[in-house]
Amino acid sequence: GGGGPSSSDFDEASGGAISTSTSTSTATPLLSWPPGPPMRSRRSGGAAAELLCGRILVAGGCCGGGIDLSSSAELYDPSTETWSRCPKMGTKRSGPAAATLGDGRVLVVGGCCEGASAPAAASSSSERLRTTELYDPRTESWSYGPEMIVRRGFPAAVALRDGRVLVAGGNDGSSRRLRSSELYDPAAGSWSSGPDMTTARSGATAAVLPSSGEVLVVGGYDGRYHLRSTELYDPEASPAGRWRAGPDLCTGGRSGQAAAAVLRRTGMVVVAGGYDGTRDLISTELFDPDEEAWTWTRGPDMLLGRSDPVVATLPS
Repeated sequence: GGGGPSSSDFDEASGGAISTSTSTSTATPLLSWPPGPPMRSRRSGGAAAELLCGRILVAGGCCGGGIDLSSSAELYDPSTETWSRCPKMGTKRSGPAAATLGDGRVLVVGGCCEGASAPAAASSSSERLRTTELYDPRTESWSYGPEMIVRRGFPAAVALRDGRVLVAGGNDGSSRRLRSSELYDPAAGSWSSGPDMTTARSGATAAVLPSSGEVLVVGGYDGRYHLRSTELYDPEASPAGRWRAGPDLCTGGRSGQAAAAVLRRTGMVVVAGGYDGTRDLISTELFDPDEEAWTWTRGPDMLLGRSDPVVATLPS
């Protein structure tokens, strides 16, 4: 890490994205990513979710090279371009994932409760969590939710169109990265096992494609390589859904990248930053699911290289 708590806004006519991280490397500033307002706390490896009101919740993570884990959370208001504190979670966690439920609450899942600031790390001394927490913006409070079936640090999570939440991949605190997935049903308040991905992935990212409702899972780390491959999950293919291969990234493998955001008016997916095994990345990639070519293209570079940032789409 380095520098102060920073953020960047992706200024795009179809709706921008805000990326936040403190793991940075110097890069040439470009006008397409103007600086955003700094967060109140340094953090890397946190989770982010958009509330129904349009504000962005950022929770957890760590600073100081994985030494100081955080239970803190803060809210970004796009209308005022300011950050404000919100109550802390019940558990300090680095590398969790988050998704917004249909009733407006935010589900935060898994993560690490000690050390391990990056998805490539999987030491047995860093316990992976199966616990979950729910943030209710109406009462501005946290409560514990039902535990997942599997312990997961650095998983991918996304809310499906039918209201369920898909959680996929991560690592379990051993040397093993996970192919497994599970589904949370808010109506039942319970988890069920989902189908395995074709590739084990820790530190991957996920987004729902607006045209089809499929989930695109991107990149990650399989224990040997930072992946350029992607997978698509079709929740309607069977009761539990089905996975299939997606298009490879165009700039190389990346893990710990920002959670992929869907630009509101175009439906394009943007993936920003991450780590390729050598350096924190400033590069971004764009994917248009409606294009026949079905390929990724290089997007505008960010101002700074960022590993383990988070990203969320702002109102247009």
